[in-house]
Amino acid sequence: MIFMKMFMVYLSLGVAVTVAFFVWAVRNDQFRDQKRAGWLPLDDVTPEPRPRDAKWPGAMILTAFLAGLGLASAAVAAAVVIIAS
Repeated sequence: MIFMKMFMVYLSLGVAVTVAFFVWAVRNDQFRDQKRAGWLPLDDVTPEPRPRDAKWPGAMILTAFLAGLGLASAAVAAAVVIIAS
């Protein structure tokens, strides 16, 4: 029974994160220019390579931390369920 409760919490968190990313994408006009994206592979302009010593922006570090925290908490939850069985 505890597995079902933990699964529902995990599923709810996944849906909430997905909805949050979708709302962010809509607010930041990520879907604004759909036709341009279809032609990008045929574009001859190559982007400039990033310098090797470029620092990560704070949002990218936070995202990586939260992703690692989510994976770690899922692993701990799975271990607790396995040990409790």
